[in-house]
Amino acid sequence: MITCPQALLNAQAGWEAVRLAQSSVKINLNSAGLQTSHEFKNFAYNLVLVFAYSVLEDVVRQLQHEGTIPSQRKRFKDVLEDSRSVLPGCDFTTVDEGRERRNDIAHRRVHIERADCRR
Repeated sequence: MITCPQALLNAQAGWEAVRLAQSSVKINLNSAGLQTSHEFKNFAYNLVLVFAYSVLEDVVRQLQHEGTIPSQRKRFKDVLEDSRSVLPGCDFTTVDEGRERRNDIAHRRVHIERADCRR
């Protein structure tokens, strides 16, 4: 849905980087002989979740900039809400729960369980 070719390439590269980071965390934390604490494993997955929501917010902001999402509001939560009419297949409840988890990690300094990062 992004019409600007450079913005589309940036979004695709961002999602590719998120998936690569996710894979790298999973592979390295599950490597034979690697002993890491439960807290460190959670921390690694928390970083991937924050990264993923950064890319998602960039995509949503680009769609807002292009006029695909008809919103003049500034807060990410509000723009997501305004996108419901143009992104009907999106599970907004899950996306908003993930946004709240991202806020817990990034703004409230609360680490969450890694299982909750992978939903």
